[in-house]
Amino acid sequence: MKKLLLTALLGLAVSVSMSAQIFVGGQLGINATSNTDKNVNPVVTTSNTTVSVLPNVGYILNDKMLVGARVGLNFGSTGANNSTFGLGLQPYLRYKVLNIGKFSLAAEANVGIATSTTTNKIGGVGVNKVSNFNFSLGAVPVVLYQLNEHIALEADINVLNFDLGFGSVKETNTPEGGNAFTIRDEGDFNLGLGANSNNIFGAGLGAVIVGFTYAF
Repeated sequence: MKKLLLTALLGLAVSVSMSAQIFVGGQLGINATSNTDKNVNPVVTTSNTTVSVLPNVGYILNDKMLVGARVGLNFGSTGANNSTFGLGLQPYLRYKVLNIGKFSLAAEANVGIATSTTTNKIGGVGVNKVSNFNFSLGAVPVVLYQLNEHIALEADINVLNFDLGFGSVKETNTPEGGNAFTIRDEGDFNLGLGANSNNIFGAGLGAVIVGFTYAF
């Protein structure tokens, strides 16, 4: 099997000051994967493309604290018969705890709610659908570097996070010309400390999310 992985990740945590208090920004992730299986005849090639959009808006309370919210949108496809769509919301509070020259360290607490649906069309048979719902409470350190008075680099170090979450998974089959029936209905609970175990917006972005802010 030959695997080609092409990932284009644009981390744009761009903050534009409005009345010196309000900032807006976002992150964009694009992941494209192609797999070729030469162990079968004829050779089978499958491709998977996923796009993640994460707009961000917030309010600067003072020189140490800000509040904001991220809205996550994720969609992708594997061939013509498989598609995924996800939507999430993550309000957060960030507090700057340490300044060393141009470097600073902040602590961020967040609440995440997300839902996603994966649909697989089985040619001539029917449709399989898997729906997920997740709720989480998290805390993560953020490292910032002030390049100049306008631009600062920032990195969420999610490998050091705390997570408490729960969710559900429901899977249904709909035969062609028939009615949907449930084949799986599960609940899950997660408690993580010091591990990137349930980062609600982290799929495909890794344990360290890097971006920058810009203020006028």
